[in-house]
Amino acid sequence: MYAQYENNIMTNGKLFKYHQEIQSFKGSIFEVFLRSKIKEFYRHNKIRINGLVERINKLRNEYFEIKDGQILQKDGKPVSLKDKDPDEYKTKMDELMKIEVNIIL
Repeated sequence: MYAQYENNIMTNGKLFKYHQEIQSFKGSIFEVFLRSKIKEFYRHNKIRINGLVERINKLRNEYFEIKDGQILQKDGKPVSLKDKDPDEYKTKMDELMKIEVNIIL
């Protein structure tokens, strides 16, 4: 008999936060107890997450100066590339994060 998987609709923003939370479990007791669930989640949703991370990085690289994978900061504010408006970046990022995706839990 085939395993039944529950399809869920969520936004890219929620999916990305879910991914970040799971990544924060590394080395913790939560990772040990939830290892099989985490493996299964990534087995089904890895392509969606990788695609989302690529689009986020592309936007960051398009609007901000990046060094060692981090946005450069000056006086506590991100350093924008010339002719790039940080408000436009925020708008595009908000649009990306509002897109609904179907994930498998």
